[in-house]
Amino acid sequence: MTWRVDAITRWGSQCVDEEGEALTLGLIDPNDPAALISRQPVIDLLAQSEGGLDQTAVRGVAQSAHLVEVFEFDSGATCWMDWTESPHADDLVSVVKKASAAVRDSGRLLVVAGLVAVGAEDDYDSLPALGAAMIRLRVDQWLGVGVEAKALATQVGLEGSWDGESLWLENAATAYDYLRGWPNENDLVLITGHRFGELPGVLELMGVTR
Repeated sequence: MTWRVDAITRWGSQCVDEEGEALTLGLIDPNDPAALISRQPVIDLLAQSEGGLDQTAVRGVAQSAHLVEVFEFDSGATCWMDWTESPHADDLVSVVKKASAAVRDSGRLLVVAGLVAVGAEDDYDSLPALGAAMIRLRVDQWLGVGVEAKALATQVGLEGSWDGESLWLENAATAYDYLRGWPNENDLVLITGHRFGELPGVLELMGVTR
């Protein structure tokens, strides 16, 4: 079986197998070429030896490899930061599948999204197809941030099954206020999207720098 490592945490490397089951691996040197399984957009690093690289170095490796980095909120909820530079529809579906699997039996999933490109080269090549995929993947709450994210947020709402499943907020400050109040212990917040518009402002308010 091929293991695909999708997140660097303070405690180890969290990975998801081909069936979507999450587990934790031991820590090994990310500079070892053998640790790099592939170079997909959101993936594939085995992190940090015990007592080896510091968190700044680990974050640098994660960012260069477009990994999902993991933080923890004061509430006990988990935040996955998708460092994919310019995510397309298929990138979004890939990372939401992993997030949904990780939280399936423990809590809710909130996706905070900026712009996600949709093109003919994607398997999910239209807003309706992508919106429907988000509902099938059991996203509990979709939060589009900024005018660049409005079209997809609207589409997720149209595909959803209840009022309030998808929200669109115009600016970073409002989105940050919502984000602080939403997650409970065991919930998961996934943040993804192109790094322009309002999304960088949300990250700045969270104290996340790149």
